Amino acid sequence: MGVPSLFAWWAKHYRNRILSTDYMNFYVNGSNKTKKLYLDFNGAIHPAVRTDPDLSRSDMNEAVILYLINILAYVKPDAVYIAIDGVAPAAKMAQQRDRRYKSAKESKSVRDITIKHGGDINDVSVDFNMISPGTVFMYELQMYLNNKIKTLSKPGQIWEKYTFTLNGAGIPGEGEHKIMDDIRKNRKNGINDFCLIYGLDADLLFLTNINCPDAVLVRENVQFRGRDNTEYFDDVKYPYLYLSVQELHDIVIDTLTPYTCVRKLTNLGFKNDIIRPSDVHDLCANVKWYQDTPENHHRLILDYAYICFFLGNDFIPHMPSLRIRNGSLNDIIVIYKKVCWALGSFFVNKDGKSINRLFMKEFLAELEYIEEELLEQLNITRLRSISSFNRRLEQMPPLKQELERFKYIEDRYTDTICGGTPGWNNRYYNYYHDIEYKGEKSFRKLVLPICQNFIDMTIWVLQYYQGLHSNWSKLYLYDAAPTLHNMYKYFDDLITDVIIDDDQPVSPYVQLMSILPPESSELLPGPLSVYMTDPYYNLHYMYPVSVEFVLQGNRFLYECKTKMPSIDREELHQVVDYVTSKDMLTKEELERNKIHNILLF
Repeated sequence: MGVPSLFAWWAKHYRNRILSTDYMNFYVNGSNKTKKLYLDFNGAIHPAVRTDPDLSRSDMNEAVILYLINILAYVKPDAVYIAIDGVAPAAKMAQQRDRRYKSAKESKSVRDITIKHGGDINDVSVDFNMISPGTVFMYELQMYLNNKIKTLSKPGQIWEKYTFTLNGAGIPGEGEHKIMDDIRKNRKNGINDFCLIYGLDADLLFLTNINCPDAVLVRENVQFRGRDNTEYFDDVKYPYLYLSVQELHDIVIDTLTPYTCVRKLTNLGFKNDIIRPSDVHDLCANVKWYQDTPENHHRLILDYAYICFFLGNDFIPHMPSLRIRNGSLNDIIVIYKKVCWALGSFFVNKDGKSINRLFMKEFLAELEYIEEELLEQLNITRLRSISSFNRRLEQMPPLKQELERFKYIEDRYTDTICGGTPGWNNRYYNYYHDIEYKGEKSFRKLVLPICQNFIDMTIWVLQYYQGLHSNWSKLYLYDAAPTLHNMYKYFDDLITDVIIDDDQPVSPYVQLMSILPPESSELLPGPLSVYMTDPYYNLHYMYPVSVEFVLQGNRFLYECKTKMPSIDREELHQVVDYVTSKDMLTKEELERNKIHNILLF
């Protein structure tokens, strides 16, 4: 889901500038351009099939088509590109596995709580993990989409004026990255469409800013509204809102440019109380090194994306002291500007693949300086949040009370880390990484790989956002990020010139066996599902029936990391290869595991 809360943060701070109920307000100098609607389609499949728990499989397929009909009727594009999530990189699979285990736990617990209080439950159990490449549901949905697009594109039908491209689940890659690949390819070939991009992933804010800043994002109105109930967010009158990436792009540049001083940032809603007292003077007075050019604008955007990695995303966890809801986006931007002024350089090097080592060291130094203060603020915020939650509970009926208590976990643990107090750093590694401090030498040996893995993955994501590698195997290996204290302390021993080698994606069945909990094993063909559930097989250890949650530092259950055995993907490869080579699968089951082609209509 990208950086948590990022869409809401930008919509809150710059609503009038970046949002509109009519995308034509952003259709400047583009009257002759093809209006091409890109659909990151998993963001449409999920809400469509979840509208009614009693929907049959065929009803779900029809609900997806109806969703597509509605958005096309509203947006009225010239061309449509449908991108469905295929096999993902290992870094994303780790997040998918974590999320699916939590979902299984939540579904069972919510059901048990509802029964306990005599509430109504739906006896038709739908496993929404079926919205994954390689399942019967996704295979049949793609065939249904194929047929419907062919039928509705015929002369006299509602889609006769549209051209369609379908990049389905049988093609490796995340939906939003398939979209970026197509846009980059087209622009390299001189095709410059007016791009409208529908999707729910916050990563789209970074991807579009980097690859196609003239695009417009399309989102359901309810995704923006939050607590604002003004007419602007009337989702009946305006089902969709449009976000101008160009306006957001310009705001980011205005914010990060060395010409904008910290004092001016306060007018944009940024706080600067974290600035050291000795540094409050105007540091932007000497910025002769910076030229206001498109190339430098692009480098500022890359810098912005990179510093946001410290807030966490789908591939790496956030730093323990940094949270958007506690103002950390403001903090890292102000610190970025301080380092930028002091060094007279960018964070990301000109090649877009690597980072400025000196900049990273100074950036970490500034963050490490305020780490304990930020952790103390988080502790205060937690106590206030618990108090506020308990007051809200008093107004709820018993069933809703218990459901809310299940989801809210901040009051369910004793804070044994006590961030910001003496000894907190050692307690942090003991809790999250099972590392006990027994002396600096042994501690350093165990913590350094965590810091290096974090750096490696920031470079991996930086290049991934630009389509600069085809690496499917790298991932973050730990349950939590390192602390800023140790990132800075051990920085001289960290490698920042990280080489990312290309490799190959796994098959759909290997991915399913990598991400599904045992409760969802039936989504696999029978000869494979038994490896997940039968203790006889040596893969069984990868699929625990119950899991522990890492509670500390989180507010809601969905934020918690699950403690699980690692997946041995090589073992999974061997099992899938064995089963597929021994005539144990039907023709359709073999087809579901193949790589397919992009379809044009």
